[in-house]
Amino acid sequence: MHACMLASGSPAALADWNNLHNEDEELANVWHCGVFSASFARSRPKISPHEIMVSSGMPYDKVIGVVELVAKPCPLTLCRITQDPAGAWKAVVVHGRFEDNPAETFGGYGWCRIGNLQRLYRDVLLRHFPHHVALTESHVGNAIWEALGNYLGMEVYHATQETPGLYTPKLPL
Repeated sequence: MHACMLASGSPAALADWNNLHNEDEELANVWHCGVFSASFARSRPKISPHEIMVSSGMPYDKVIGVVELVAKPCPLTLCRITQDPAGAWKAVVVHGRFEDNPAETFGGYGWCRIGNLQRLYRDVLLRHFPHHVALTESHVGNAIWEALGNYLGMEVYHATQETPGLYTPKLPL
C-alpha cells in the first residue's frame, strides 16, 4: 500500500481480488470489508456492522466498523509484494480499471477490468502470491515496476511477461 501511495500521490486500499465474474473473463470483484479510502467511493461511504460477524451471533453494537462503498470508475494500479519460501522479496504489478457493474456483497468493492486476467491468475497469482492486493487510483505500474525490480532487485511479475519474475528495463504496463 505504501508503494502505491508513494507512486500515485493518492490513498491506497487493500482488497481481495480472488472473486472472478461468472460471465466476463477480464473482471474481478476487488473487495474487502473496510480497507478503502473514501476517495474510491462513487458516493458517500458509510460505516456498518460486519455482516459475517452478525450472522455468527456477535452483538450488532460490537461489530460496527466496515466501510461500505461502491468504487467509482477509475484507472487502477494493483500491486502485491510478498516473500518466497527462501525469504526473497517478489512483486506483481498490474493495471486495471474499476467500472460500473452491480454485485450483491457488503464492504467496499468494485468490479475491476484487468487485461489477460485468466493468464495472470493461472501463471502468476496461483503460483506465487496470496489473495490480498494493494491498489491506488491511477496507472503508476511502470514506476512501481522500476522501483521494485531495478532499484530493490525484486522478482517482478505481470500477466504477459515471457520469463516470469524477470525484471526487464522495458516497462510492461
